[in-house]
Amino acid sequence: MHNLHKIINEKLEYASMGLSEWHRIDSGYDLQQNDYVVLFCDDDIEVNESGMLYLDTFLDRVEGNKVVVLTNNKFVADNIKDYSKKIISVEECNDEQVTCLLSLYSLFHFDHRFRVVSLEKPHGRKAKSLIGVKGTTVEQLVAIGVYGIIPFRSLNER
Repeated sequence: MHNLHKIINEKLEYASMGLSEWHRIDSGYDLQQNDYVVLFCDDDIEVNESGMLYLDTFLDRVEGNKVVVLTNNKFVADNIKDYSKKIISVEECNDEQVTCLLSLYSLFHFDHRFRVVSLEKPHGRKAKSLIGVKGTTVEQLVAIGVYGIIPFRSLNER
């Protein structure tokens, strides 16, 4: 039982640090109701490319004004601005910042303006197991599952 308490306390500590990180971002960028923060924390290049490709479609659908992109992925940091004019900042995060934000997000969905572009994170997401099921693609999983773009129409087919 001692180990369980230790694990819970550690997760709560990370979530608390995640809340502090969220407040820093929210107040630092003076985020409004229609401003978003998108965390790219997947190592899969196809997931990241789909996340970047559908970012503006998502923002258009939710009437998003601006977006702050957080990432611990160099490819995303170097390329994301080619995909959207609504990006006001790209912050490169270290693994601890990502862990803290994901711990908070895993605890509860603390803000509708926060999205996580990943098929496996936070812990418990198992969307990669759906790839190929009835023809399901990474592109669909990101567009529909992460961004909620329904109905879905591939941007690669236009």
